[in-house]
Amino acid sequence: MKKSYLFKMTILSVFLVSFLVIAGCSGGGGDAVFLSPSAEKPLKVFVTSASGTGNLSTWPDAIAASATGIAAGDAVCQARATAAGLSGTYKAWLSDSATDAYCHVQGFTGTILTKCGQGTLPVAAGPWVRTHDGFPFAPTIDKLVNIDQVYYPVRYDENGTSVTNLYYWTGTNAVGTYNSACTDWTSNSTGATYASPDAASFSWTAYGGSGCGASYKLLCLQTGTGAPLPSITAPPSSKKVFVTSTSYDGNLGGIAGGDTKCQAHANSAGLANPGKFKAWLSDSTINAIDRFALTAGPWYRLDGVKVADNKAALAASGTTPLPTAISVDETGAYLTNYLLVWSGTDETGIKMPALNCVDWGSNVVTDIGTIGHANFSNKFWTNWNSSVGTCDGNFALYCFEDN
Repeated sequence: MKKSYLFKMTILSVFLVSFLVIAGCSGGGGDAVFLSPSAEKPLKVFVTSASGTGNLSTWPDAIAASATGIAAGDAVCQARATAAGLSGTYKAWLSDSATDAYCHVQGFTGTILTKCGQGTLPVAAGPWVRTHDGFPFAPTIDKLVNIDQVYYPVRYDENGTSVTNLYYWTGTNAVGTYNSACTDWTSNSTGATYASPDAASFSWTAYGGSGCGASYKLLCLQTGTGAPLPSITAPPSSKKVFVTSTSYDGNLGGIAGGDTKCQAHANSAGLANPGKFKAWLSDSTINAIDRFALTAGPWYRLDGVKVADNKAALAASGTTPLPTAISVDETGAYLTNYLLVWSGTDETGIKMPALNCVDWGSNVVTDIGTIGHANFSNKFWTNWNSSVGTCDGNFALYCFEDN
C-alpha cells in the first residue's frame, strides 16, 4: 500500500424486469438494466446504522446476544437486518487472527490459505445488491476480492439511509484476509483496518488503519448464493470515462499534453472517438469543468456503470457523491491498487491556484499539484483531503470523452 495507510413489491419470486433506476445517484434519466427470470432472490449488502469501537462486545446488539469477537459483529448485522425487515442471514465482513473475512461471510472458519477448511476454496457467495435501490454492489466473492470488481459502492445502511463519508471496521486487507483487528475485536486500545462505503475498488475493504477507540460502523453481507446480477450496459449515446493504466510525473506537457496522453490511451484500447478524450486537469488559467461542452455526458465506465449524468453532477461531488468511482482503466480492468490521480482541481471542478505542477510543466520535487483518489466516488475522486503530490511523483490521469 502507498503512503502510510494499511489499505471491496414484496420481492417477486420471478423477476421480469428490474433495475430501471440505475441512473440514480446523480439524478436524471436512467439506463435500463434487465434481470433474467429467476426463482432466486438477490443478496443484500449494507453498512450498519449503528457505530461503535473495535471492542464489538460493547455494542448494544452484541450485549443483547452476549456475543464477543466476530460473533458480536454478526449479532449486530443480524439485529440491524431484522429491525429493518430484511430477511436472510447476515454476517459482518470481519477478519480476526484465525479466520479471514472471505471465509467468514461464507459460513466457514479458517483462512484463504487453508481453503476455509474445505477441500477446495469456496467461491460461490454473492452476488450482492444495495438495500436502498437494488443497485449491484459486486458479483461473486472471488471476483470481489481478486479483481476488485465493485460496481456501485455500498453507501447505504439497512434502512436505506446514506452513510457517505463515514467508515466501517474490517480488519481485512484487499484480498479478503486478516490484517489488524483490535485484538480479535475485543479491545479498544489497539488498532485495526477500516474501509469506506464510498469506495469502488479495494478501499471498500482496506482504506486505512485506526486506533480501536474510534467509532466506526460494520459492513454486513447476506450469506448464500443469490440470483445472477443483471447485465449492465451503457446507452449507445453515452460517453466513456476511464483512469489511465499508466502514471506520469507532473511534467505532462501542459494540459494539452494531458489530453494527448488520454487520447493515446483511448486509441491503444480501441475506443471509439479517441481524439475526443480530454484529461480532467485545471491549470492557472482554466478550470477542468470548463474544458467540456455544456451538453457533455453522460459518462460511463468501460464496464457500463454510470459515473455522472453531466457536468453539473461532476461539479456537485462535494455534496452529492458520484454514483461510482472512476476505478476502471481504458482496457476495462478494475483497479487492484491504491491509485492517485493528478487533477489540480477541487470538488466543484474549479482550479486550485499554484497546485498544478507549474501548469503541468514541472517534475521538480519542490513543486506540487492537487491529487484525486481513483478508489473513491465522493469528493476525494478529484480532491483527496486537500492532498498534494510533489511533481516528481507519478500519478494517473482521468480521461473524459467530450462531445
